[in-house]
Amino acid sequence: MLFAVMLIVGTVAVSLMITRTDFQLSELKFVFIPEVAILFSMGVAVVMSTFLIIRISTYAPQLFHTQDVGSPTFITGLLCMGLGTIFALIGFKRGSIKGIMN
Repeated sequence: MLFAVMLIVGTVAVSLMITRTDFQLSELKFVFIPEVAILFSMGVAVVMSTFLIIRISTYAPQLFHTQDVGSPTFITGLLCMGLGTIFALIGFKRGSIKGIMN
């Protein structure tokens, strides 16, 4: 619950900061390379996590049935990672379409 509150408050804080900041669109071009690197890393993490979960469920399914972690935890984490990657890709495409990243 605390994590969800922190995530919401952090997102709102960053959004308010961006809307109140005076910057030129030409300055946003400096974030293009880090944004591509982060988006690529997020995609690799989702693919590798999916591969890891498939391998674990195939070769060591007993690892999903421990006291601390169950398969729903792994699947929830993977879904959150996938959603984050999709939202980052949508943001990247919208920035490219609007001419911010060109």
